[in-house]
Amino acid sequence: MFYVYIIYSKSIDQYYIGSTANLIDRLYRTYNSGSKGRKKVKDWELLYSK
Repeated sequence: MFYVYIIYSKSIDQYYIGSTANLIDRLYRTYNSGSKGRKKVKDWELLYSK
């Protein structure tokens, strides 16, 4: 099973849409390590997952 998710950063007014098989692990990596583009932003908020 795969999840589609949308996260949002208010500080840069940007949405990110992704998909993953392990949503909890993916969000953990986004909030704690993430990619270079998402790492510098600390206020990502999960808006949607299905």
